[in-house]
Amino acid sequence: MIDFSVMNMKSEVVNMFDEKSEMKILGNDYLQLSLNEATLVEMKLKKADKLLADSSEYIVYVVKTFGVEPKHSIVKTYTSKWTPLGEIALGQYLKFLVSWKDDVSDESLDFKGFLNNNVSIVASLCSDDNSMLLTPFLYSLTNDEKTKIEEKFTLKTFKIKL
Repeated sequence: MIDFSVMNMKSEVVNMFDEKSEMKILGNDYLQLSLNEATLVEMKLKKADKLLADSSEYIVYVVKTFGVEPKHSIVKTYTSKWTPLGEIALGQYLKFLVSWKDDVSDESLDFKGFLNNNVSIVASLCSDDNSMLLTPFLYSLTNDEKTKIEEKFTLKTFKIKL
């Protein structure tokens, strides 16, 4: 794929599952791969604030986004020597992605639990800076339920610094 990219050709191959995989973006510190129609992998390299336990100077952020509907992301961090550092729990950011409108009545507060069970968070690394966008994604809802949610809540994208 890298050879294709260097030659200014589309970096696309047919993988072992007879699906198309493509290297969409290759930069000095950012990589985006589409493994198939439902799987996207992003990697971002960031200089660590201090020397890491395995003597690495860089952190690698890896975002794997799966699915068509619903979509779901997993964010893991590694040293540049691929020593696992941990997973970023995206659920902790739900309160920043969903805001209740001013006219929400007490009856609407039942939707808090409903949202926790029907919202996934899709992450996307920013190629031009050291940040990540988090976007809420509603799933398993009828059109009536979606309309009710939109009347009571505002869903928004949130940017966090890495």
